[in-house]
Amino acid sequence: MDRAWLALAVFSAVMAIYAFIPASGERTYLVSSNFPVKALVNGVEKVLPASVGYGDKVCVPETVYLDEGTRIVFRGWAGGGRDLCVTVTDNLTATYAREYLVHVYAQPPALRRSEWVEEGSFLKLDYPSIYNESDGVRWVFQAWSFGETPFQPSNRIYVAKPLRLEAQYVKEYRLLAISSHNVKVNGSGWYREGALAVVAGPKEVYIGNQTRLTLVEWMSAGSTPAIVMPQSSPGVAVLEVRGPHIVLAKYRAEHYVSLKGPQGVIYAGWVGEGDELRLTAPEHIQLGQDVRLRFAGWSGVEGLRSPELSLRVSGPVQAEALYVKQYLLSVSSPVGAGGAGWYDEGSKAVVTVPENPPANIFVKRRLSGFTGDCGECVHSKGVLTLNMDMPRAVVAVYISEPDFVNLGILAGVVVAGGAAYIAGHWRPGVKKTVVKDEDGGGLKNPVCKTCGSTVPADAVVCPYCGTSIGSNGLQNHPTRRRLTVEV
Repeated sequence: MDRAWLALAVFSAVMAIYAFIPASGERTYLVSSNFPVKALVNGVEKVLPASVGYGDKVCVPETVYLDEGTRIVFRGWAGGGRDLCVTVTDNLTATYAREYLVHVYAQPPALRRSEWVEEGSFLKLDYPSIYNESDGVRWVFQAWSFGETPFQPSNRIYVAKPLRLEAQYVKEYRLLAISSHNVKVNGSGWYREGALAVVAGPKEVYIGNQTRLTLVEWMSAGSTPAIVMPQSSPGVAVLEVRGPHIVLAKYRAEHYVSLKGPQGVIYAGWVGEGDELRLTAPEHIQLGQDVRLRFAGWSGVEGLRSPELSLRVSGPVQAEALYVKQYLLSVSSPVGAGGAGWYDEGSKAVVTVPENPPANIFVKRRLSGFTGDCGECVHSKGVLTLNMDMPRAVVAVYISEPDFVNLGILAGVVVAGGAAYIAGHWRPGVKKTVVKDEDGGGLKNPVCKTCGSTVPADAVVCPYCGTSIGSNGLQNHPTRRRLTVEV
């Protein structure tokens, strides 16, 4: 291409020499250029070099494109002047410079550029080492495709032909690892697109001895979702970086709850803040047949009196189930009694029994007193007060006495009736069957020798007269037989 233009220029110059002296003898001038271009002479297009007359107007093009990557650009007239159009007063030479198109390709697109560079010159390129595209997105320089300093952001290239140069960058995203409760976590920073990032935080953070923060999970918290994968190591998670991510380490406040009772620990463990703790303490704890503990409330927890505990945890809890010792009071009485049951230790128990209970028409009962665990057993009209500082068993003792008034009346009635009967029914030599008492070896019923009352088989004290009954204190009722006698 260059040789063809040179041959054309030589040919044009030779032809101009022949055309320089016109036949008419009129003076002419030569207009030429260092590159073959077309000029307008008085509006008529001519290929330079060309002969022109004095006073002619010559206009040359500013830019001539030789191909898609090469052009020549007008620099001025030899001897001075840079106007594209001039009036001929002397020989003229238009000076052009060859330029090549240089493409600088880069990712991100904002750094791409194209420019024309004069042949044989150096092009200096100053690019940033880090280009911030947007919040959380940046490009980091790696290298140039060629040049004097290809591994530096600033480079210089020699232009002798059309060029395509590449500035190589890699894309990075910012990962922000945060946490609730201001716990310090690791993993924040810039990561290449597609890289795996590891974030980590402490599994537990203790705030004093009774409160701690426990890591619940890692979760995506930004506008660009991230898939966070928990690992086997406590507090560690991994994610693939595909954008500017924000990941949150979610912590939960937990408080230590300790509940104790007489039998030891009822509950001991960590409970999440705001969670509800439900449990039940035993209402009674049996220590023996006649001794037990009764639930009385909670210490360390305000306003709770029931053994069923429902507590919304907002802080550490140290509580104890309070119990009161109770003793059993047993009361035995043949005619009934009041006051038996369980009593708190140190409390007063009142036993009541009837002082003169009804018996039958011929026998009267009277309260003789109390025996058992009652000390001196002092009572007032059947009312016995006891201090319950131990288990107690009390027996009400009664005495049975004959009712002589009723017996006298009965005796008079019997005598009168007997006399009347004999007078009206006696016949000599008539046999009658009557019932007489006679020891016939029948069932033997224990009775008290003192008062003659029937007593229970397992009794050790006569409930009617208070006599201590042993083997010698019992006698048998004779059995009754039917005998035929002559009366």
